[in-house]
Amino acid sequence: MQAERLIPQIEALEKHISEYGFEETKKIIDIFGIYHFSRYPDGILHKQLRQWENSEAPIKNIVVTARSDWNGSLDDAGKPYVNGIEEDGLFYFEVNDKIQLAKVAVSVGNRERSMGRNPEKESQLKNFKINAHASPSGILFGVNGERLSVEDYL
Repeated sequence: MQAERLIPQIEALEKHISEYGFEETKKIIDIFGIYHFSRYPDGILHKQLRQWENSEAPIKNIVVTARSDWNGSLDDAGKPYVNGIEEDGLFYFEVNDKIQLAKVAVSVGNRERSMGRNPEKESQLKNFKINAHASPSGILFGVNGERLSVEDYL
């Protein structure tokens, strides 16, 4: 089953590289932690990178998805209609643990500050959604117990 799920991921990665180049693809991986290009509609990661680098548009919606997905439940995590949020100012990230989740928040704050916006005082953030597996004690990011516990969240 896992091997079958790799094929669309490889195809989506190859498609992105052929359309936008290796350097852009590497930037998306480095900045947003995204490895599963098949989760996202065509062209949306290219648009996201351009918006991130431009920095003029404020970040309004963030969707963070666990990189690890053992049963396919996160395959549609990058589709706005599934997320129920608008595409305006939408940025996707993938993480493996709560440390990487914290780094997303820092990165977003730094980007906003670089444009003279103070996210602590005048945030335009409407949605911060986490797509991951869950347990009674928290949100699971990885297969080796990487999680955000209820205590961490509170």
